[in-house]
Amino acid sequence: MSTLVYDLASDYLGLKSNAPKSPSGKTFYVNSSGGSNSFEGVTPQRSFATLVYALTIASANDYIVLLPGHAESVDAAGGFTCSTAGIKIIGLGVGNKRPTLTVGTSDTASTFLINADSVSIENIIFTTGIDALTRVIHVDNGGTRLRINNCRFIEATSIQWTACIDFAHATTGGGKITNNEFISTAAGAASAIKVGAANDDTEISGNRIIGDYSLGGIHNPTSAIATNVLIRNNEIRNVHATAPAINLISAVTGAHAGNNYHSGGANLFGAVAQTGGFGADVKVFTVSIVSSTITTSFQDLTAAVTGSSPWYIENVIVSTDATGLAGGTNFVIGTDNTYGTLSFFSQAVAGLGANTTIDLFTAATTKQRIVLESGKKLQYKSTVGACTGAGVIQVTVVMRRIPFTAVAAVGTGLPTP
Repeated sequence: MSTLVYDLASDYLGLKSNAPKSPSGKTFYVNSSGGSNSFEGVTPQRSFATLVYALTIASANDYIVLLPGHAESVDAAGGFTCSTAGIKIIGLGVGNKRPTLTVGTSDTASTFLINADSVSIENIIFTTGIDALTRVIHVDNGGTRLRINNCRFIEATSIQWTACIDFAHATTGGGKITNNEFISTAAGAASAIKVGAANDDTEISGNRIIGDYSLGGIHNPTSAIATNVLIRNNEIRNVHATAPAINLISAVTGAHAGNNYHSGGANLFGAVAQTGGFGADVKVFTVSIVSSTITTSFQDLTAAVTGSSPWYIENVIVSTDATGLAGGTNFVIGTDNTYGTLSFFSQAVAGLGANTTIDLFTAATTKQRIVLESGKKLQYKSTVGACTGAGVIQVTVVMRRIPFTAVAAVGTGLPTP
């Protein structure tokens, strides 16, 4: 009977013969259903009742395994505290069967505190029971080579955190936040991942960040210049009306590539770091425009692009609602570039009636592929006369940043990549 229970626990991680064991330390088990802190904690059948207790017992290189369905709450700063280097905390289970840790029920200062190096946390659901929780995971004095992987951080009803994971100590380096999900769709959160100190060599990869984040899904404050940051293969969808998907101080160094960014407002580029060697990225955003607000003078569709690199406009997709545009002659999208064609998309207003979709490949009047220069912006207008009516047009732009060093002088050949 005991062997069967043991194997059932191990199967949640796809391990058919043995539950996860530390190769160089002890393995402790935690289960809020049937566990007791008076047990030895060394088998699933004799597991501890709380992670809080297990963290006081575990030593360097030990594993703490949370069994499927384990549930535990704390309500104090450092309610969960990991102060021993090399501990690995693993949750068993799939989907909502994974262990759930609730940080804060009445105290907004409650945290899961990490103040040791080489800590690893995997496959756990984190939530909070108090609105405006300052942070869920607080990486403080330590945190070097921290690993947080395959976890789910989710809001409760009308309850949001301010920052979910906060790298708050400058000596932290080599941290990896990978393959996690952050969900906070109601207004109130500031960021999912906050690089709150001058960290080095932090990697944020493969995460899904969805929510209404007033400072950005990933945020690096102006007082903390992170270096050698790698941000890749994330989906970051921020529905906040004005905040960008990612918000980094311009002096940040590192690279980002393969990310999908979605922003709720035209401020997609606001404070998005693009200097210091940051690599190519694709950005997708949509702006809605009421027909009667379109005049014969160019108006800004985006904020100015920051950094030294230009952007290649891969496509512009223009879609109308059930009313469509009226008035004017042509609907035009252009730039304030210094060089080249300023108006690169043009479609007759008469061709933008009800429920119509036109893009750079199908526009009837002008369809010119362009590069948006650094420091410049996309703009829109109508020709001949202003547009009229209550119809709404949505403009979706797909653009790719081009890694760029310098413009070669005539006769000098190509710039060095």
